[in-house]
Amino acid sequence: MSRFFQTTEDEKIETKQKTKIIEEQEQSASKALSKKEQKLSELRNKTEELIKNDKNFEKLFKKFMNELGKYTSAFEGKNLPVFLTDFFENKKIADSKQMKSQVKRFLDDFTKQEEEVVVRKKEEKQNVKNMESILAIEDDSEKEREILSLVGGLSADGNSSIENAEALCEGYLALFGIYSRKKACGKMIKILLKISKFFSFDIGFIRIVKKNIDAYLGKIYDLMHEDDYQDYSKLLESVKPFNETIFKKRFLEMEFFKLQKCVSNDDPQFTLLYLVRSNSWEASRRYFNEHRTIYDDSKASSLILYEFAIYSARNSDFKLAFEILSFDSLLNAAFLNLKTEVSALCVILSHSIIENKLFRAFLDEFKEFDSNYLVLPSASPIMEIYRAFYFLNCFDHKNAAEIIFRITGFDCEESLKKASKELLNSNYYNINK
Repeated sequence: MSRFFQTTEDEKIETKQKTKIIEEQEQSASKALSKKEQKLSELRNKTEELIKNDKNFEKLFKKFMNELGKYTSAFEGKNLPVFLTDFFENKKIADSKQMKSQVKRFLDDFTKQEEEVVVRKKEEKQNVKNMESILAIEDDSEKEREILSLVGGLSADGNSSIENAEALCEGYLALFGIYSRKKACGKMIKILLKISKFFSFDIGFIRIVKKNIDAYLGKIYDLMHEDDYQDYSKLLESVKPFNETIFKKRFLEMEFFKLQKCVSNDDPQFTLLYLVRSNSWEASRRYFNEHRTIYDDSKASSLILYEFAIYSARNSDFKLAFEILSFDSLLNAAFLNLKTEVSALCVILSHSIIENKLFRAFLDEFKEFDSNYLVLPSASPIMEIYRAFYFLNCFDHKNAAEIIFRITGFDCEESLKKASKELLNSNYYNINK
């Protein structure tokens, strides 16, 4: 895959992946051979039964010739099976002008079709060879131009031959890598939509796409804008037939986070978010406590927990909010900035989390407030939180509560009133000593 995405992925993994594709292709070829043998065996039986049947022979022969076309894919190139040649030379057929004419029409059509197949296969082999040389090009812009030129001349639909589909999908995957590096979201979606036309094919590159589809959708999701939503929805629909789990997860992710909807669902994680957005506080808290272990470090899971934590704080369960925002999966999430909310909760819970590492870090950062000698209001939310902490330590819990509510929406006056009373017994100024 490194030639598609130019990552630093270990070459051994790529080699194993290619080896697996080759082995799977050989297995598919073996299965195809078996099917051919079955077809030839079935055809041989039909010819033998037909020769034995003297009654209505001409009528049955006509039916046989009409059905013969579905067996030609099992023939070896232009050569008819020996038993079929012998059958056509049988005296019953050779002596009938009408039946001989039917045989001639079949042979003419078959020869013409086979010649076309030979030409097409030759072209397809050349396309595969051309694709290999194009993929070796290092410059993305030049590679993109050459791939688009080549795939433009290939049949890009579900009726393509296996060789054609392989060449197309290989080219499309390379284009997806190029567009991914360029962060061209719309083009990434369109390429996967083109590849989706081949999802019914059992070929190596389609198996790669199906295996990695969730990662591809994740890349697109992070780059997606409103203009891309319609095509992205079509792409999700193409995923549904072979992986409904990924379809549901990505569909709900889009509905809740991109479209800001509240969709009733049976997904274990998104059920919590549905309860939150339905403003069902008691039900959401109960559901979370009963399903704590189902949340992971995925982006969707972290966003759900973050929203529930904020909802908890706005319902005055500050301890639960602080507990959730302390999860490593949230603290380490690059797409979340928790500093304002965590700092606010450090102020609110200051009397009860003295030994907590996040509170210790908050105290170290609070030293920045030394420069604000006149305790003036600031445009910085964090500096305002520090100002609230200063007021709390001056036993002015009302001003502290007003600042925190203005910055975060947390109604904490009662909690800060309690905290101010307990400040005299706190020793957080000395916890690092």
